[in-house]
Amino acid sequence: MRKYSVVHGHKNKNNYEPTEEMAKRIQSLGALSEGAVAYGLGYPIELLSEVYNVPDLPNDIQVRLIGVNHYGLRVYPQHDGKGDKLHWKIVGVIIERGQERNPPWRIPGWIYARDAQREEWSMDPHGRNAHMWAVPQKFLRDPRELFYRGKAIHRPVRSMRQEPRVFPACDV
Repeated sequence: MRKYSVVHGHKNKNNYEPTEEMAKRIQSLGALSEGAVAYGLGYPIELLSEVYNVPDLPNDIQVRLIGVNHYGLRVYPQHDGKGDKLHWKIVGVIIERGQERNPPWRIPGWIYARDAQREEWSMDPHGRNAHMWAVPQKFLRDPRELFYRGKAIHRPVRSMRQEPRVFPACDV
């Protein structure tokens, strides 16, 4: 995965220059997150490491890792819709550091990228001119709305857990 990115000159977004070791970790966690959400929502798991700047799953779903249980869901300007159409659905999955090999993980919910663009959620966390919106989990939509409706290889994970001030979340 990382070799492909280096050979093809893929650049990190948002003015971020990680070390080679950190870049490998980020790409691995991204693939893990995509697989966890695909499995949790019942989508076929097809990890395509050489595809960038497109949604991670069918139906315009972009997956984002939430690395700490109480953090918000990160939404970046490049996730915005096309014209007036609500475009990408940003889905979060909580996989805390050190728990990468210890499921179940939690999908707290999703939001349309356009709906995330509220001033009170706007931030530039590291002063790198890398603007984003951090959407608090209590404002995310119910993940069950995104259950795969096509011919899935497996059924969506239906065990739900009520979190304080958060929609019922899918355990993956």
